[in-house]
Amino acid sequence: MAGKEVVDREDWLAKLRAALGERDHLHVTARTDARAPLGLDEAIDRGRAARDLGVDAVFVEAPESVAELEAIAAALDGVTLVANMVETGKTPLLTPAELAELGFRLIVSPLSLLFAATAAIGRGRPDVGRGGLAAGPPRPAGRLRRVHRPGRPRRLARPRRPLPGLSRTAA
Repeated sequence: MAGKEVVDREDWLAKLRAALGERDHLHVTARTDARAPLGLDEAIDRGRAARDLGVDAVFVEAPESVAELEAIAAALDGVTLVANMVETGKTPLLTPAELAELGFRLIVSPLSLLFAATAAIGRGRPDVGRGGLAAGPPRPAGRLRRVHRPGRPRRLARPRRPLPGLSRTAA
């Protein structure tokens, strides 16, 4: 986003300290948007300061090249690094394997499925708009297809015994 502004570094760190001081079982990711308005060096310095405070992960928003991703990874050892893969963003799109090789361990693709769904809707819209059904046989996304991951069971297992307070029979 052009024209982005960020808070002063000390204000940012104070907010992180407050979150860290109040957490019990909370994962804290320190996100800095300093790259765009203040430059990569300031963003990395903020990431180091956050790491030194004890955050669980650091997310430097919008690196603009593989070289910048490499610089972030080299400078921020000892903390989980976050990469944000947005198809329309400034960061080059890399595969999870490529990002892992650079040192990024938490990878988010917040819009990928939305873009795929939007494209599918666009393909079906002309037929439905003419008063018909979408072309081709229906292909419902069954539960097994949605939850299957290679190396994992193809269905969700039922608990061996009921959860406390619940019965397997209808009341």
